[in-house]
Amino acid sequence: MTGFFSEAEQIQRRVVGATIVLVVLSIIGFGIGKSDDSAQEVFWTAVKNSMSTTAVTITATGSTSGETERVVSQLDFGPVPSSRTLTTLSNSGASAETEALTTPKAEYTRYDYIHKKGKAVNFSSVEGLWAKTSSFEGDLIPPTFAQTLLSQPLPIPIGNLTSSERTSLLGQIQSEQIYTVDFPSAKRVTYRDRAAYAYKVSIQPVLYLQLLKGYAPEIGMQQLRQVNPNQYDGQPDVVATWTIDAKSKQLVQADYGAGRVEDYGGWGVPITISAPTHAISAGVLQQRLNSLL
Repeated sequence: MTGFFSEAEQIQRRVVGATIVLVVLSIIGFGIGKSDDSAQEVFWTAVKNSMSTTAVTITATGSTSGETERVVSQLDFGPVPSSRTLTTLSNSGASAETEALTTPKAEYTRYDYIHKKGKAVNFSSVEGLWAKTSSFEGDLIPPTFAQTLLSQPLPIPIGNLTSSERTSLLGQIQSEQIYTVDFPSAKRVTYRDRAAYAYKVSIQPVLYLQLLKGYAPEIGMQQLRQVNPNQYDGQPDVVATWTIDAKSKQLVQADYGAGRVEDYGGWGVPITISAPTHAISAGVLQQRLNSLL
């Protein structure tokens, strides 16, 4: 009898085990079906998602004439809109990292790191020392938001907009064909060990600036009011390869070629440092630096 019950238990366990396997496989199959969206759906969802975020971090790298530049820009669209920028410059003779924190009221700058080849120089008296470089009046968001928009330029409008604003902007983007995307040639790729799609995208400068002028006031940015999109008439399209995470449906990289690449991350991650309560003037900081050089 003992052997009979032992065998029955084994059969029962096999049945239960098989059932569990089937359930797991069905869940996995369901998950794959849900995440295996078309390249076109992933693209447009990513554009819309970019307009419903509280923060983003953009890392831009490039090199010219023997100088390498890496700029990490963090934009925070929270209750007190702020931007934080880390800029690293290096060439054959020196390297430096500067940090800027900008609020709607002021901009602060400091040197995080300075290194000069040749004669040893102790920069500890200026490193990590905040200086107030600018003051603003009446701005709702930092002017660096506009600078980032126009200097990058960001390939997609980013902000924390309402549902109706997002729907309106997305409709404008699609109806005016601001983006020309070759969806049939979109490729499945792996980006940082995650499934993603890579797209060839062309952006028309005039149409894109018209879009920005309409989007800017919705995030409280007034600095683009004087920009005339028609002055960019005749400029060639901006062409880039976009990489979009297939699961989160967020832009993770824009590659413009010639060594210019922008990486996107930190979606929704706020700035965690506050404006310094005690800061020297920019002139004093520069004097101290000049005395060392």
